[in-house]
Amino acid sequence: MANEMTTYITIVNGDIKVANKLKEIFTPKEGEYNSTTIELINRLYDEDFTWEINLSNEENKNAGNTWPEFEWLGNNVGSKWIYSEYNHNDDPEFCYLIICSAWYFPEGFIKKLSEVLIEIKEDCYLKGTYQDESYVPMGAFIYAKNYNDEEDLDKEVDQDKMWEDDKYREKMHSELNNLVRELENNYKEVLNDKTNQL
Repeated sequence: MANEMTTYITIVNGDIKVANKLKEIFTPKEGEYNSTTIELINRLYDEDFTWEINLSNEENKNAGNTWPEFEWLGNNVGSKWIYSEYNHNDDPEFCYLIICSAWYFPEGFIKKLSEVLIEIKEDCYLKGTYQDESYVPMGAFIYAKNYNDEEDLDKEVDQDKMWEDDKYREKMHSELNNLVRELENNYKEVLNDKTNQL
């Protein structure tokens, strides 16, 4: 089974239209806790894949159901599967958005999500952190209009201590939060430089 990568996303400078789009993309089917790979891909990329996770491979094939090709997933999502946890709030900065994916940070998915939200509100951007279940890698990212940055945490992680030592784990998460702030400050400096050149 693939290692699970967890990505925590904050939406900055959103509005009610951004919040509504997030709700449209990430709200799970009634009675479900998570949105599945197929639901997320169909909603975000405007695709029409039909694979049913409650059916076997044979039943899906017999029904003519489709799953995206591995290469398409790699190029567009960045992972062979993905699902989300989502808690809606009309203020998108208080939406609770977690993406889980196989092996890798889902770079393509996050980039596409930022593009969709930027179409709604130009100064909206995404920031957050990601961590493998083994805690290697861990990192931070920011995706904005004509700008993105993603960086692994440049610290050696003691995996045993991450599991056993609460203070050590808090320290490493603090390092991650510092990295997010650094990436966001870099982005704001770029914006300021562009403004000053006008």
